[in-house]
Amino acid sequence: MNAIKEEGSFKPSEFIASFTNVLKNGNLFIPGFVNTLKNGDSVNMQTLKPETGGLSKESFAEFKKGKCIRTNDPFHSFFIYGKNSHEILEKTFGNKDTFGAESSFGYLHKNNGVLFIMDLELYYGFTFAHYVEQQTKVDYRTNMHYTFHITDVRGNTTDSVFNIYAKKKGYIPVLNSLINPLKEEGALEIIEVNEVQIYRIDLQKAFTVLQNDILNNKARNLIDFSLSLYLKQTAKKITS
Repeated sequence: MNAIKEEGSFKPSEFIASFTNVLKNGNLFIPGFVNTLKNGDSVNMQTLKPETGGLSKESFAEFKKGKCIRTNDPFHSFFIYGKNSHEILEKTFGNKDTFGAESSFGYLHKNNGVLFIMDLELYYGFTFAHYVEQQTKVDYRTNMHYTFHITDVRGNTTDSVFNIYAKKKGYIPVLNSLINPLKEEGALEIIEVNEVQIYRIDLQKAFTVLQNDILNNKARNLIDFSLSLYLKQTAKKITS
């Protein structure tokens, strides 16, 4: 809406192209995350609709036209544009651990990834934090395994088990508390375009900041515990 007010129009495809046009030697990752999958679901990665907003919808449409690739993680797939997109698909294709070292998050960490969170609180856009939590083996998350009857992005169908490092009962992410620590270490820059706030995050630096908080600050800037939520979630489990 602000782009229309300030510039006269807004087209998601042109916004995506504004990145790909300057990334001649890089790659653009757009989240295609899905948060509503249940154990035992049938999943088709060629037709599974993303749940992460307008840009992911546009990328999904372009993926179906062959203009980008999609990684094969049913929970946290990415639509990728760029010269290394097919190489990245090859590297991550066999990964069954959504926040594991061989996931797309691991690739971004190891290859100087930069995250842009646009018009969202850090809390809603910083999924990379869960990758750091798994690599640091926090005790407030645990491995949960989901079996899917899955058709992969290449059209092959199998029964496969995928792992997600899920929160234990009673824990609440407080990722907005990371803003100042990230800024202090030069990992976060706040930009404004058309009155829209954008967080620019250096993921390698951010990994160090978050890992330090987990190891030396009891993860206070990442997580909190609510006894009332724990009791509510426990009661729901017992009665369901």
